[in-house]
Amino acid sequence: MKQVFLNDTQLVANLLEATTFSQRLKGLLFTQYMSEENGLMLYRCKQVHTFGMHFTIDTVFLSKDMEIVFIQEGLSPNRIGKYVGRGVHVLELAEGSAQKYNLQIGAKLKVLEA
Repeated sequence: MKQVFLNDTQLVANLLEATTFSQRLKGLLFTQYMSEENGLMLYRCKQVHTFGMHFTIDTVFLSKDMEIVFIQEGLSPNRIGKYVGRGVHVLELAEGSAQKYNLQIGAKLKVLEA
């Protein structure tokens, strides 16, 4: 299992990863709830949707070097998120996580093996 950190602060204890088209397409569909310790990393992704989801999420768009380039807080179900051309990956987090951890554009995240 992988984890996500901002400096020494753990943002995600259990990171799910979507590396293929079908994994990215499915994303969090059919998931009833997202706990604060979980997150989903969508690799090679510039835009997300929440059609068929049952809960609101925060999305963090990252460069290839894992630098935050855009944050979309409170993306509710059945919506299309913003297209972020500078984004390379998207980290989906539980609603409120971006504010809780004071995520800022320019900060770098680290993905580490647990």
